Order: sequence, then structure tokens, then C-alpha cells
Amino acid sequence: MGEPNQHVLVIGAGITGLLIAQGLKKAGIRCTIFEAEPSAAHYRSREWGMSIQWALPLLQDCLSDDTYHRIHTAAVDPFYDPSDPGILPTFNGATGEHMKDIPLVLQDVGDPADPSTWTFQLQTTWKKREGEEATSLASHKKRAETFGEPFRSANLWIPEGTQIYDNRMSYWVPIPWDNRGGRIIIAGDAAHPMTFQRGQGMNHGIADVSKLTRCLGSAVAGDMSWQDAVTAYQMEMIDRAGEEVATSKMNTEMLHDWERMQDSPIMRKGGHPREAAVVK
Repeated sequence: MGEPNQHVLVIGAGITGLLIAQGLKKAGIRCTIFEAEPSAAHYRSREWGMSIQWALPLLQDCLSDDTYHRIHTAAVDPFYDPSDPGILPTFNGATGEHMKDIPLVLQDVGDPADPSTWTFQLQTTWKKREGEEATSLASHKKRAETFGEPFRSANLWIPEGTQIYDNRMSYWVPIPWDNRGGRIIIAGDAAHPMTFQRGQGMNHGIADVSKLTRCLGSAVAGDMSWQDAVTAYQMEMIDRAGEEVATSKMNTEMLHDWERMQDSPIMRKGGHPREAAVVK
């Protein structure tokens, strides 16, 4: 006998929370989403660029077929047809030298033939010093004076009055928790926030939902209990994402050390996860 009468409460309408709701709907499990912010723009008027890499096929576990096959229309540049696998061109910021194409991209594209209609998101990361004003445009442009082209001009041309945002990176390694008989589930950044320079956070959030949806679907079908389904998800997520939290932290530290940068995980293997992360 399955467990068809479960009703899941999803706390947080972020990317992972909304995707969980989609996955539960596909599995025939009722859910209600709760969100503290009145709108997507209330707290964060802009968002990180998010790259879906190895987790793209896993979205089929979470989305309806129609939604999955339309996902390309949500890309920031729907006119761009990436190579397979996609690449992340990597340049020496001081000289402009093209160093490597990393296997793995603009914030919004108006007219693909007119770059003046494009909106860019420029990100600079460094270890903040005591008393430093991270949101000062003048300080940002002073730092950009040392960049190679085209990065120097791209930053120096930022219009005066443009607001600069700062984000303090945080991370923690997921650990086992008492899921109260399968009643408490943690996923995405709530479970394993990680530094972003290897672009893995979104991918592991998708992997969380893929695994969770399949486990809970098995519970509804009667193949396992609800508690066993949640515990199976929990164990796999902790093992998979915990390793990446540590890898991403090491990667961030190495990218800010020129002597070690070339040996960093992003330079050695791009955005590829360990094999187990994509095996169902």
C-alpha cells in the first residue's frame, strides 16, 4: 500500500523550492508553497547568473515534458545555441590573454545584432579588507584600472550612479539531521550553500530535487515507506553535495592565488562533477 495522501509544505519559493513543487506535482503529490518575500524583486532586485550544466537532463525528473522542452526559452540569451558540451572561455584578467576554454554563460539580450541592447552582469571577487567599501563604484573602477582589455573598459564604462552590490559568500557542509520520521526535508542552499566560482550550486539543487522526487514517488507507489524515501534522499544528498561544498571552497581559495590557480578544480575539470552525481 502506497502513501498517496501526503501533503508537503514547501518553505521558500526560491529556485529549488519552486522546482520541488514542480516535481511533486509531476509525482502526484499535493503541496503548498510558503514565501516570506512579497515579490521576487522585493529583497533582491537582481539575481546571480546561474548555469545549468550536467544537471540539465535531471530536470526531466522534475518538470512536465512540455515545460522541459521549453526551458531554453528562459535562457538569458535565447538566440544563443551553445556547443555541446558548452565552454566557459577563461582569460588572464591582467593581460587579456585567452588561457583556456573550460567545459561547462550576459544577463539579458535584446537585439542579438546590437550589443548596445544587451545587459551585462560584471562580477569581481576578492578577499575583503577591514574597513573596505565593497559597494563603492569609485573603488571598483580604481581596481579595474589594473585589468587587461576588454575587462578594463567594460568596468570603467559603468555609468556613474550605477548601484554596486556586494555578496558575502557563505558555505557549510551538510550533515545528517533528524528528519522526524520523514517530515523534515532540506534541499538546495538551505542544505548545502557553496561558493559559486565553479558554478555547482544550481546543479546540485536540481540533483536534490531529482533524487527527492524519485524517492517520494517510490513511496507513493508503495515501493518504500515515506520515512525510508526521505532518508534515502538525505543520505545521497549529504554524500554528493557535501563533497562539492568542500571542492568549491578549495576552488575559490585557489582562484585567488595566482600560484595555485592553474591547478584549481575549475581549471582542471571545469564544471564536471564526480561520476556519482549524475548516476540515477
